[in-house]
Amino acid sequence: MTLFGGQQQGTVSAPRLQPPAPARKGGASRADGPPSAAPSWARSGGSTLAPFKVTPMIQLGGRDGGGDRPYMGGCCPRCTPHSKKAHLDPQVMQLGIRNLLRVNTMDPDRSFLVRTFCFISHTATREIRQPKADISNQAVLDTDAVQLALEQSVEMELESRGLTESPEADQLVRRVLYARAEAILTGMRTTISTVMLRFSTWALLHLLRCMLGSVLVHKGQLEAVKQAQRASPGTPVIFLPLHKSHLDYILLSFVCTNYGIQAPLVAAGDNLRIPLFGPLLSRLGAFFVKRRLDTASGRKDLLYRAILQNYMEVALARGYNMEFFIEGGRSRNGRPRPPKAGLLSVVVHAFNQQRIDDALLVPVGVSYDRIIDGNFIGEQLGRPKQGESVAAAVRAIWAVLRGRHGSVRLDLAQPFKLSEFLSTGRYPRPAPPLLDSVPLSSSPDSNSSGSSLFGLDQVDLQQRSAVSALAQHVLYDAASCCAVMSTQLVALLLLHRFRSGCTLSALTNAFGKTRDDLRTRRVDVGFTGETGDVVRSAVSLLGPGLVTEERLQMSGGPDRPPLEVTFVRPVTILPNVLELAYYSHGASQPLGVDAVLAASLLSLLTVDLAALVDAGPTRDCEVGQHQLLTAAAHLADLLSDELLLAPPCRPIEDALTEPFNRLTSAEVLVSVQDKPANESEEWASRAFARFRDQTEQADSESDYSDGDTDFGHPANETFYMVQLTADSREQLLFLQSQVAPVIDTYYITACCLHRLVGQELAEQDFVLDVLYEIKNKLMLGMLAYGESLSAETIRSALRTFRRWGVLDSFDQDGLRLIYLSRQYDGDQPLGRLVARILPFKK
Repeated sequence: MTLFGGQQQGTVSAPRLQPPAPARKGGASRADGPPSAAPSWARSGGSTLAPFKVTPMIQLGGRDGGGDRPYMGGCCPRCTPHSKKAHLDPQVMQLGIRNLLRVNTMDPDRSFLVRTFCFISHTATREIRQPKADISNQAVLDTDAVQLALEQSVEMELESRGLTESPEADQLVRRVLYARAEAILTGMRTTISTVMLRFSTWALLHLLRCMLGSVLVHKGQLEAVKQAQRASPGTPVIFLPLHKSHLDYILLSFVCTNYGIQAPLVAAGDNLRIPLFGPLLSRLGAFFVKRRLDTASGRKDLLYRAILQNYMEVALARGYNMEFFIEGGRSRNGRPRPPKAGLLSVVVHAFNQQRIDDALLVPVGVSYDRIIDGNFIGEQLGRPKQGESVAAAVRAIWAVLRGRHGSVRLDLAQPFKLSEFLSTGRYPRPAPPLLDSVPLSSSPDSNSSGSSLFGLDQVDLQQRSAVSALAQHVLYDAASCCAVMSTQLVALLLLHRFRSGCTLSALTNAFGKTRDDLRTRRVDVGFTGETGDVVRSAVSLLGPGLVTEERLQMSGGPDRPPLEVTFVRPVTILPNVLELAYYSHGASQPLGVDAVLAASLLSLLTVDLAALVDAGPTRDCEVGQHQLLTAAAHLADLLSDELLLAPPCRPIEDALTEPFNRLTSAEVLVSVQDKPANESEEWASRAFARFRDQTEQADSESDYSDGDTDFGHPANETFYMVQLTADSREQLLFLQSQVAPVIDTYYITACCLHRLVGQELAEQDFVLDVLYEIKNKLMLGMLAYGESLSAETIRSALRTFRRWGVLDSFDQDGLRLIYLSRQYDGDQPLGRLVARILPFKK
């Protein structure tokens, strides 16, 4: 697909068509159907089809897919060039996709007995590797750090009770704290069992086939991990997956066990330590970590922190692989959450203290056709999270087993050595601020968790910066290697190209073209089959609550019979649209930088786009390259806490080069002869009229004429004239609308900051106030996108404003209170902040 192309929208209503349930068969292969295949019902005169013709088949050539699938997740050539070359065999890249639910003991060349008991024979023959050395309580409690934490805890307890001079009290407190330390470690530690791993593999082969069509992995990615381990024997592997579902806890262990990779110890929240499920997870490698490491009053629990840190370091030193979620918690809106660097800092600390020689880091992306855990609508609307319980877990499992959830795709990025990343020194530099009076926070963890474990808050600034850069890079790598699922792509097209509805054939054509565009960007997809069948299966998986289908009779002319067509329409009412947006965000990640550039281009145009269609190049719509890229860099900085646009080692200006070149290649931007800046003053006054009019003249002059971060002209600016066709206009709007809901949320959040003038508020209360304001504007028709009503995006906006120095916060009695910084505690500076966001709100 070329960058610009698409179909016209349509709107109609009619009864819903119920497609047959998809067949659940194994195998994976490349999505090689025709880009614009006509729907099967149209080719067969509207007759009812068998289920196998409606459901895309994920089987080609046995268990494995073709060998031309894109290999995603390669190491960063800037930060880990040696790992990129050393751990990647070109032949490995050509290996295809494997469906783990289709085991080789099912093959017809196996004996009758093996085929009859295929799952038992499969699990019995798996090679399960685990270190022989166990992790005893004493090995952790005897470490110097735990002993120091015990001494400090004793002193703090005695001082708080005024008993520092009492030897009897000292002995009693020591016994109590030592008993607590043993209890903490006993409740935390795991005793991984090879018998349980085999049993769980057998059980999961049965259970997963009940709820999923396939569990897909790229064999080349798994082989790359094994090659890296063979090249560095004894080096622990740290798996760092995104967190989408509770199924993530066991899915990676299931994959590793099936492919002969040592199953990792998994850091799990202690909210999962519930009867029945807690002991089971513990035997499968889960060690439980408190959601809040400190007391409700904010006092640091030194003992717990020291035990957690040293338990992990002892496990790594003894050769255990480890897995923890880089985001901390599950994503609520389908986009990656800010990284939590606490547990990752333990690995870096263990390396710096020479407790381990090195570590292999493997970012992991997980993609689901259908959310396993239900939806997160309640939390998106500001409601508190529901706690886990045995009854809730049983109900959830029963609902999952009764439902259809399509496929799951697990993608492992190329392993890289921790030592190599730390030695490069490519740590992130602050991006240019949107406001010249708002310096970006120099804190290395402004975007990631600032909490550290015992003793790690005393490390030097360079190490903290390295850990923060590593966490952000891992998050970007994990998100970038995620395959795009069919439901995600359908949701993206329906929300941002066919929001008013379209024919099934139009959706199918756009689906095929967008899929081809993704593959030209080396982005793999998690589906296969004829395009029309894939689309119908995705619509069926999304269900009538998110997408409606309507059969209509259309007149075929005087000599033609009536034509029956199917219309599909996204459900854009609240709260359904929030769930549909969740799916669409999975497909929008590869298009994020293009969307930012498109939104920036449209913000600079002062004429109606409809007037530009097929009008050819016109000097009424000239855009300077420097102005466009600078505006895009500012918008990228604005949205960087919500969207992953570039790794921390890559300037956003470099990332914007590729989409800019795509615009010029598609002749949306046509170069005109270079001209000096003084000849473009008339153009500049037109192009930036809105920027200057929305703020005070003095502030505008300083904002746009200072250094490298302004909107001024270089000595010889290159100008482009905008020319649009109907397809390119539609593509620009398609890209721009992907970031428009986020910009709307940021804008309303900025407008609501006046409520903090002269006072402080609990962050949760402020989020609820903003949600109420957005809901009112949606009801009045002042906002176009229902998905703007997102508590997660509001929190991202608050993180951005804290990073810019507009807001500050502190914790009190378990609540986070926010307030305006001194220079922004007034209506006038807040008005200038709002004016900086307004030009992008279109």
